[in-house]
Amino acid sequence: MSAKKTDKNRIYDPFAVLLFLIPLAFYLFFAFYDGVVWCADSDSYVIMHECREPLYPTFLALLRSIFGSQETYLFAAVIIQSLLAAVSTSLLTVFIYRTCNLNKPVSLLIMSIPIFTSLLNRFVASRGSMYSNSILTEGLAISLFLMFMRFSIRYIINGQKSDLILSMVITIAGVLTRKQMYIMLFILIISIICHELIHSKKPARLKALFIIRNLILTLIITLLITTLCDNVYNRIVHGSYHTHTEDNRFLSTMAFYTAKREYVRYIPEKYKDLFLEIFDVCDSNEWIMKYAPGNWYDSTSHFADNYDHIQLDTMELIMTAHHEEWGMDDLSYTERLDVVRNEFNKALIPHEIASLSKVIFNNFLEGLVNTVAQKRRILCLYTAVIIPVYFILLIYLIKKRAKNDVQSSNALIISCMSLIAVLMNVTVVSMVIFPQTRYTIYGMPIFYISLIVMLNELFRLKKTD
Repeated sequence: MSAKKTDKNRIYDPFAVLLFLIPLAFYLFFAFYDGVVWCADSDSYVIMHECREPLYPTFLALLRSIFGSQETYLFAAVIIQSLLAAVSTSLLTVFIYRTCNLNKPVSLLIMSIPIFTSLLNRFVASRGSMYSNSILTEGLAISLFLMFMRFSIRYIINGQKSDLILSMVITIAGVLTRKQMYIMLFILIISIICHELIHSKKPARLKALFIIRNLILTLIITLLITTLCDNVYNRIVHGSYHTHTEDNRFLSTMAFYTAKREYVRYIPEKYKDLFLEIFDVCDSNEWIMKYAPGNWYDSTSHFADNYDHIQLDTMELIMTAHHEEWGMDDLSYTERLDVVRNEFNKALIPHEIASLSKVIFNNFLEGLVNTVAQKRRILCLYTAVIIPVYFILLIYLIKKRAKNDVQSSNALIISCMSLIAVLMNVTVVSMVIFPQTRYTIYGMPIFYISLIVMLNELFRLKKTD
């Protein structure tokens, strides 16, 4: 590139401004049109329940202290979430527009993908609302994820320390918002490794040492800050130093889903009756795996439909009713539940590996469907086509790209990192909970954006042949 700045790299690029104004107008319109969307989990964030990660309840508490009335501060939260959604959409779009040297129509198409995803949630999905309007962690986390992908990919390409630092800051914010965002830490680690392998001219041994050093520092800093914030938050709000509780209930739900009554022999004597009380309710209602249909489509529906019955309607209620019988008076009741669920998990999971693996694999396939579409029979067929198409385009781009072609390399990096992010998110979700759209929506925009990037790049390379 010459020293003279192109339109795409000018500080004042009118088209880049347009790529910000369109998402801004879109999300603010729906912020005022739909207002606040109250969801089933919203109350637990407002009351700052100790099972919740600290950032979102703190965010709401801060707005509550500023604006006072619930109606006003929740609307302020929606406005901020909408602004963040617009900024994340614009940042990602402008980055790809400049990095891949896209023309304006293709850039507008890419900008429309996050917007179209929001419209699907608003008008097509059963929830009937956008996450930017919802009092849920997704109101922040989806935007944080899109911004993270932008900065972590740019770090691979350019290697600027500012991008690495911003990626780490967003990762910490994401983890403090919801535990699912640990995927950002894994992606950041991959970004660090990729950058060094692609760009570093150090000898192999020094390169390896440099990678290891950066990985260790990234892990220590991220885990130290998130753990410290979690403990301090709970000390201020709940009176004792501890991380947020009830993370293990998701594994316990899967353990009960795949359990058999005879597994009571593995349970510590003190909790055998409790296990049988929970299991027998689930068994009598046919909520467990042995009642699941044989085919994949219906078996995943059986798991998803009964997940909350096992966890919230049975395990949580029964354990809460008995928690005072266990002693542990120095712990809060949710901490006591954590202790007992850990006992269940340690006793049950080693004997359920085969069954759990089947559930996780089925969940993984469902997660892919919900990432690129929605779990309906016709859309499962669509998924079976579009995901192989993505892989074929990616392999073709690897083979086709010209040597030292920076634009093709950038398109390839964006597409590879997007695929890694999608697969990582679906895997993590599949291992601990059922992959409903709320947990897989993070991958939808980046999947289709990367698909467009690859198609555009392959078309360009074909024209230059």
